[in-house]
Amino acid sequence: MENADTRMPTPIGLHLALVLAIATFAVAPQIDAEVSNQFYHAQGGFWLAALPAAKIVRELFRASGNLFGMAGGLLFALSLLIGHGRKVPTRIWGFWFGTMALGPGIAVNLLLKPLWGRARPADTTIFGGTNAFTPALLPTDQCHWGCSFVSGEAAAAVGVAIVLGVLLYPRLAKRGRIALGSGLCVYTIAVSGLRIAMGRHFLSDVIFGWLVAAYTGWALYRALGIRVAREELTCAGAISDARSLAGRLSWRRQQ
Repeated sequence: MENADTRMPTPIGLHLALVLAIATFAVAPQIDAEVSNQFYHAQGGFWLAALPAAKIVRELFRASGNLFGMAGGLLFALSLLIGHGRKVPTRIWGFWFGTMALGPGIAVNLLLKPLWGRARPADTTIFGGTNAFTPALLPTDQCHWGCSFVSGEAAAAVGVAIVLGVLLYPRLAKRGRIALGSGLCVYTIAVSGLRIAMGRHFLSDVIFGWLVAAYTGWALYRALGIRVAREELTCAGAISDARSLAGRLSWRRQQ
């Protein structure tokens, strides 16, 4: 399976995607409002946001991204605890945790959101709010915390897709790869699309959130040498590590 071309997108591909996104929203910033308007009614606002079922699905999506990131952090910590006898390289779990923590976590929520200050669609005057609509590429002061640019949940969805794609795709047969790829695409689009439909993010927030996650995943993939390290991610290795961990924990309890 490893002979297939399963590399992450090249820097050129990511750079071109970024340039295309910047050019599109620089030339036609109104695309954001036009897309969001498809889910808005003058009488009911962003009607999907009021549906209990939509709220539940959104919470499930958010929880899935958070739990996935925490799982990566736990596996990373446990791998360090095992020590030098581990069979699965710690950098595998570091890639998992880092992709989620550095992209959706730090870059999006701690840096871009407060720095950019963009109001969410439902909070702008275009859609019945009190804040001004601002183009995606223009930092502003219309929001101070939990802002619109970029979408953390969209970035997290891509982070999940990158980690699972990188670690699982090479080990699957053709049908498995199609199923995995299709499932991850549906998941990413559903998570991101729901945020737009509920009036919480513009299209550009989602697209640039995807790019933040993609750059983070690609950088860690290359820096940690995951293409080679993932060959050591096997069921036998994971079972061996679990047994080693259990042994270490048992030994510590006896001390």
